[in-house]
Amino acid sequence: MDKKVVALFVLVLFFLMPPPMAKAASLRKGISLELKGGIYRPLDREKWQDAFGRSFSAFGGIKVSEEILKNIELGFSVDYLHSTQYEWDAYLIPVGISLTNIYRYSQNQSFVPFLGGGVDFVYGYTGACKEAEGDKSTYLKKLGWHGTIGARFLLDNLSPEGSVNFDHKYGVNNSYLVLEAKYLQLFNADYAEEDLPEGKPGTGYLDPKGLWISLGFMVEF
Repeated sequence: MDKKVVALFVLVLFFLMPPPMAKAASLRKGISLELKGGIYRPLDREKWQDAFGRSFSAFGGIKVSEEILKNIELGFSVDYLHSTQYEWDAYLIPVGISLTNIYRYSQNQSFVPFLGGGVDFVYGYTGACKEAEGDKSTYLKKLGWHGTIGARFLLDNLSPEGSVNFDHKYGVNNSYLVLEAKYLQLFNADYAEEDLPEGKPGTGYLDPKGLWISLGFMVEF
């Protein structure tokens, strides 16, 4: 067997094995809070780049989840993206509800993959170009859906004693670094296919379809 394959297999096993010293100091209630930031990569990169002069934009967000069944979480999230170019501003604010299946078999598991999906209300706004007379602001208020895939990396194992003190002081059972990729798309995006006046902002530039890739910090209570 290839040595690289063996090394990778051993590394995966290492992350899945909980260290004996790390353990939660109190009973987990199943509520978590995550703060995150990342980049947005639109699927229609050419249209986005023509409008805003870039193909990637930074965003931030917050997510609150509760474990409703074993390893099944119900989450509420809000993301915020703001891009500015060519004398106008654009905002995208997806507000979502999701169900996430986390593959965790122990509270001390170092590597926790997850899959999820849900629905979103997406609000968008494009400000009128300041240099063009007659242009008007455009708005987006549409329903969409998303799918997520990612992994959580337990930080408690780096400092078991510190994590216990953190629990006693703030009631935090576990803390994680969260890497997530979310694909977002509207249920009805016909408006995005309309021909728009060349060089002018319009609702077509507000199509949020694309990848929202984030890195976050999450605590569980």
